[in-house]
Amino acid sequence: MMKTAQNGSSMVEMMGVIALIAILSISVIKLIGTATSRYKLNVVVEQIRELHKNISAYYSTKGAYPAFTDVVIKELIKEKVIPAGVVSGATTMHNTFRGEIKLDAVNSIMQGNTATPVTDNIYFQVTFEGLTKGACVELGMMNWMFNGSSDLVNLKINDSIYQWPFGSKVAAASALPMDTSRAMTVCEDSNENKIVWILQ
Repeated sequence: MMKTAQNGSSMVEMMGVIALIAILSISVIKLIGTATSRYKLNVVVEQIRELHKNISAYYSTKGAYPAFTDVVIKELIKEKVIPAGVVSGATTMHNTFRGEIKLDAVNSIMQGNTATPVTDNIYFQVTFEGLTKGACVELGMMNWMFNGSSDLVNLKINDSIYQWPFGSKVAAASALPMDTSRAMTVCEDSNENKIVWILQ
């Protein structure tokens, strides 16, 4: 008896093809997830920068920042000082990670180991809640230095406060700029990280 040539694929070849497709699918899904996270992070960076720039410019003619009441927030939304992309209600704002954004007047700033009262309303704070650990680390390490100075006065990540070491004695562990290892330590493995920027 003579053997005839076999047509088609064997079961082993089909399993190999299926395994290859599965590996490629997993890689594509991871790549899409990473790209989505990077996009969200870029949007959040733009949100904080735009809020800072717009609020600073708007109040530069007024000489002081107000108490950010609902009435003031509505005015800022109406005047497009607060970007439309963060507005989620009449007076509420949310970041791309769906955490709340808050604007507040500042009563005190950290200088060295001392909380110094502030009475002249030249500072305001922006709070971003609901951040992932990756977003927390990236935003904590964000560069706020321009031409040797910074509008960032204090940075609070979860319960830790950081400040520039200009003219005051600041422990290295509390000094800005933030480095990767400190940011990784202070940012929690959750989606509940909170960053507060105190700006002038």
